[in-house]
Amino acid sequence: MILRTIRIRDFRQLQGENLLSFASGAEGNVTVVLGENGSGKTTLLNAFAWCLYGEAQMENADELLNYHTLLEAKDGEKLQASVELSFESGGSHYTFLREQEYVKSDSAAVAKGKAHFAATVKGPSGETTSVNDPLTTVERLLPPNLSKFFFFRGEDVEALASHEAEKELREGVESFLALEMINRAGRHLKRVEKGLNKSLKEDARGELKSIQTKIEAVDADIEEATLKREEAEKEIAALKQHESRIDEQLAKFEDIRPKLDERKQLLGQRTELKRRKDQSESELLKVLSSDGFLAFADASLRRPEELADEAVTRGDLPARIKPQFVDDIIEKEVCICGVSITPDMRSSLLEWREISGLAALEESIGRMRGDVKGLRARRQQFDTDLTARKSAMDRLTLELHDLDERISRLNAEIGDPSGVPEIRKLQDRRREIHDQLGHVHTQLGRHQQYLDDLNKEKEEHIKERRSLQTLSDKERVLEHRIEVVRAVSKGFESLRAEWSEVIRGYINEDLNETWARIAQLERRLEFTAEYSLSMKERAGDRDRWVESAPSSANRRAMALAFISSLIRLAGEIAEEETPTGFFEGGDYPLVMDAPFATMDRYFKTQIPRGLAEVVPQIVLISSYDQFEGEVATEMGPRAGRWYVLELHRTDSQGKDLNIPLNGRTVPYVIGEQGAVTDWTVVKEISA
Repeated sequence: MILRTIRIRDFRQLQGENLLSFASGAEGNVTVVLGENGSGKTTLLNAFAWCLYGEAQMENADELLNYHTLLEAKDGEKLQASVELSFESGGSHYTFLREQEYVKSDSAAVAKGKAHFAATVKGPSGETTSVNDPLTTVERLLPPNLSKFFFFRGEDVEALASHEAEKELREGVESFLALEMINRAGRHLKRVEKGLNKSLKEDARGELKSIQTKIEAVDADIEEATLKREEAEKEIAALKQHESRIDEQLAKFEDIRPKLDERKQLLGQRTELKRRKDQSESELLKVLSSDGFLAFADASLRRPEELADEAVTRGDLPARIKPQFVDDIIEKEVCICGVSITPDMRSSLLEWREISGLAALEESIGRMRGDVKGLRARRQQFDTDLTARKSAMDRLTLELHDLDERISRLNAEIGDPSGVPEIRKLQDRRREIHDQLGHVHTQLGRHQQYLDDLNKEKEEHIKERRSLQTLSDKERVLEHRIEVVRAVSKGFESLRAEWSEVIRGYINEDLNETWARIAQLERRLEFTAEYSLSMKERAGDRDRWVESAPSSANRRAMALAFISSLIRLAGEIAEEETPTGFFEGGDYPLVMDAPFATMDRYFKTQIPRGLAEVVPQIVLISSYDQFEGEVATEMGPRAGRWYVLELHRTDSQGKDLNIPLNGRTVPYVIGEQGAVTDWTVVKEISA
């Protein structure tokens, strides 16, 4: 979608017919529109959304007709507010026109008339035809939940970098793959499965009916548990949003801004240090559970050796006669010399038999010495391992304690009531929210575990039903249909998750490349698995990156980098063969109202320059005050079209105002004597 023209007639602040042609390509890819506050900058931005979708985010959305035109009209006169937008996409030229008719009744009253929305398309052949379904065509070219990424106000785009924007970012990513179609199909299949289960239960008897009753009960529990999980997720999002707003309020206190950044880094370091400490503690416990008993076995390991040494001293060891030798003589009753054994001799042999038993003991002692030697080696290794693990544990505990003290000191400094009382209140509230988040996260984990258990239980019931041998033909058909529906539903769920993750991974990879081109600042951006944007800075040792609390300027720059990555992705999608009805991709513009308002001089230099290099087409809507200086220096040379929103206001509101532009002075604000309302007309300024 490359914009060509927009024609606006009596739409809100813009009076009469106003035509803007947009720069692109070789003539420069930037169109600059400058206007004073109240001149209709946001009106111009909303004109795009109203033309394409019939709605826009604006106060008094029903009051579309320009008030000055209404006052000038005669009673009974027909009036019209309209916006016509033309652009190119996929080799075709589209023109969309939305009109709203009015009739002036009396004084300043007006009655709504007919509304009209139409579109034409000129194909590559040059033939122009009417579009049968303009709304469907718009949604194919630019889905509504994607338009917010390409047409936006500065404060709105900044919000994309906050935690509460997860839902918007997820929807935006899903729009690229038309995943809502898959979501709808999945929801429909669940309803079909529920209906088939109900039909199967109605005619069921005996064991089948019992199983179906159990499945029905589990389904009800799953539905209830899913709602609780979703409620917990919503509560977490709301708490994160509140936490983010508190951080934004704290960030306004410039005195504590460095401390907030330092605390963010320290909290990241603490998370990593706590993980290492827990791992060290686990290793220490493993050593103790395996060989800890040896610490109390020194005496036990020494005593067998002492007893053996005492036996040697007494002369009992080593044994001189083996027991088996004596046993053989007694059994045969003949000595080895051939003499028969007498009763007296037998008594003597039995005495020797007692002494010869020490040989078995000697063998046991030999084995015992080998075992004790192994245990002593384990004892020495245990001492070594225990010392190393305990030393590591003590060091990490000390580091964690020091880090906690630093965080505590920072918290005290940030929340010092003698400085700014509001900060202490914000800090206290932030701690409460942090505690609440921990509690709700625990609940969410329990809900998810319960859901997993319920799904396992349902699978067991289904497995039990599948094994039944008594199903009738009708019941078997219904059971088969349920299985088919479940298989397709699981396939959709898997496909959705995989596609969504592929796109998220692409954007995450592209994000830092885009950041390097448009910001040239040492930061790391991440598009997380939760579909939120985060920024990381180097830690003190320069080897690690920790999450930081980005300033307002950083958030805007981060969001612009994300949108630039989306635009690059849209370009790549256009190069692939896209099924009919899906998002077709292509080149897309950025239409921005005051995007650089909160940025410092560095960002006002780098971001405009980088965006103009990365984005195919830019329409910059800004006040002159925000444009002059760095933004003008970087974007001015790339501007192919220049416009001023010439504000005509009642003379009581101040003096006329002119601005220097392209080497001459042009009217910016004009006082109108006797006027009862103000209005704006668009004036093109040649380069």
